[in-house]
Amino acid sequence: HDSFSEHNSSFGTCFEHEHKHGSLKGCIWESTAMYNKAIEKIIQGGKPHEALLLADRCFNDGAADALLESIIEAEAKKSDWHSVFLFALRIKDVQLLWQIVNKFKYKWSLDELLAALFKCKSISLGTESNITGSIDGFYRKLQ
Repeated sequence: HDSFSEHNSSFGTCFEHEHKHGSLKGCIWESTAMYNKAIEKIIQGGKPHEALLLADRCFNDGAADALLESIIEAEAKKSDWHSVFLFALRIKDVQLLWQIVNKFKYKWSLDELLAALFKCKSISLGTESNITGSIDGFYRKLQ
C-alpha cells in the first residue's frame, strides 16, 4: 500500500484549494519523498506548472532542474520564448543551462541572451566546469 495514495485525496483537495487562491500556503507532509511522488503524479497528469508551484513551495532549493527543463520544452512547443528564458534562468546546473542557451540563443532577445550568459558564467565560477572557456568565447563573439 502506497502512502502517497493514502494522502492523495487530502493533498489534491488542499492543493486545489490553495492553488485557486494563487499560492500554496503550507505543506502538509513532513517527508520530501512524498512531495517528489506528488510532483511526479502531477507531471504525469499533464500539469507541469502546478508541479512547479508545489516544488517552489516545499523545497528550499525550489524546483529541480529536470522539472524546469520539462517546462522549458513545453513552453518551447508553444513558441513562448520569453517564458523559456525565464525558466532557464532558474536552472542551477551550468552544463544544462549552457545546453539550453545554445538551443534557444536565436529565439531570445540580445538582452535575454546576455542575461543567460551572465548566469552561466556566474554559476560556473568556482566549479570545475569545462565550459567556462566556451561561455567566454561566445560572449566575446557577441561584443
